[in-house]
Amino acid sequence: MMWKFVCACGVLATGVAFGLTTAAQEPGTNQIIEVRTYTLVDEAAEKKLDAYLQQALIPALERQGLGPIGAFQLASSDQEQARQVMLLIPGPSEAAVTSAAEKLADDRAYQEAAADYLNTPAGQPLVTRIRSELLKSFNCWPKVT
Repeated sequence: MMWKFVCACGVLATGVAFGLTTAAQEPGTNQIIEVRTYTLVDEAAEKKLDAYLQQALIPALERQGLGPIGAFQLASSDQEQARQVMLLIPGPSEAAVTSAAEKLADDRAYQEAAADYLNTPAGQPLVTRIRSELLKSFNCWPKVT
């Protein structure tokens, strides 16, 4: 199930705007967060991606120690605008987050659960674009909750 993207951007923008810091913050406790946005071709693709995220990708990433992982359907007021799903993947370090994709190749449970998504014909893509951003959490909010 996808959740509506409501206020995460407002929270991130607030932290940037006010330059919030915590003097007692321990070094190295900030999480690294990948924000991945899928732009989908249609409603059927959204359903297939939803199943892939729930049954394959999110459980596999959690087995790697990443999380809590959030999946959000980006709300749009324009019906003609492309469907988008955002995935929020926090981890303890840059290496843990950036090496996650490589580790999926060796995860048998992931490969089996993801087979339908991974075997999508190239001529019938589900997504038109996948954008990925790597962020570091703020000192005032070092861990995703």
